[in-house]
Amino acid sequence: MLAVATNNNPPRQILSPDASVSGPMIVTLQSATTKIKELITQAILQGASQEELTKQLNRVIAEACAKISDKAMREEVRKAFVTSARKWFYEISQTIKIVNHNLRNEVRKTLPANTLYALDLNAIFNNSPKQIIDSFRPYMDFNSKGIAVIEDYEKSVKLGIKALAADPPISTRLTKEGKPVKVSLRNRVEMAIRYDANLKDVKNLVDNGVKLVWTSSHPNCSPRCAPHQGKLYSLDGTSGTINGIRYTPLADVLKLNGGNSIINGYNCRHRLIEYRPGSHPPTDYTEEEIKREYAIDQRQRHYENTIRNMKAEERLLRQAGFTKEASGLRKKWQYLNKNYEAFSMRNGRPFYRWRTRISEDEVSKYRLIMKIKK
Repeated sequence: MLAVATNNNPPRQILSPDASVSGPMIVTLQSATTKIKELITQAILQGASQEELTKQLNRVIAEACAKISDKAMREEVRKAFVTSARKWFYEISQTIKIVNHNLRNEVRKTLPANTLYALDLNAIFNNSPKQIIDSFRPYMDFNSKGIAVIEDYEKSVKLGIKALAADPPISTRLTKEGKPVKVSLRNRVEMAIRYDANLKDVKNLVDNGVKLVWTSSHPNCSPRCAPHQGKLYSLDGTSGTINGIRYTPLADVLKLNGGNSIINGYNCRHRLIEYRPGSHPPTDYTEEEIKREYAIDQRQRHYENTIRNMKAEERLLRQAGFTKEASGLRKKWQYLNKNYEAFSMRNGRPFYRWRTRISEDEVSKYRLIMKIKK
């Protein structure tokens, strides 16, 4: 981030905004995502009414959106959540219908005819999946084929839950040509917040009299940054030439791709460096170095995504009544979280705990632990 500037010590460069500036908002969105999935799972697996579910979902979405000050972003987030919630409800509902249909057929083939006559299949299958399997368990637990049917049923439900846990909310935006572009809502909001933070930092540079800046340069950068790295830009909106070097407004570049451009783009490592007479386009890294750094970045992102997905799956498993499996999954993500932090420290990289949080109550628990330690 930009160092604090004084009249005696004007800023000389600006780093791409620290991703943690978007942490609180991302946790809010992730928390809403988790809650929406929990409510949908509960409604489908435990038989809650769709009308009541809609009210609860609207409440969660409204509370999350209320924390977004920008009107356009607030509406984009609302639409993304509504669209994603409908998709999740449809997909998990269809999954359970198929699973129940298959279970019904297997039960008919497994149980003796006299047992089937004694059971009201239609009444049983109007209940939740958990109640269904509990209804048949006394008749099937001591039958090897029956146990296989139960295990297959539970496996199918768990697979549906796993898919739901890993599916992110998606924001659909239109390009200038009117074509829809889908992007992870999490990434979209983080880019927007970093973009705003960057504009404030740029203003700080302008206020301190800086007019021209270089963008840093490194080999094998992302396609979105490649055309703009190692170039000279103005902070006052002017275009021109100085010492034979052409410059254009930085603002024109920052707003490309909806804010996912050089400096402020998602996971961008470029920075701005104040222009001085006689300076040349900077090069920060060798190709070998950037490949190594990129590999570290990718490994960190993999850790973070996996941990978030496992946390969400754990919570959804508990909603479905699979408490033993949920406890086992908790141990796995806790172990993976330790590996993530150790990997980051070994490679001299910062790690942000908010990147693996899926609920705001995790923040409260962490603060309580830190308070007790003090």
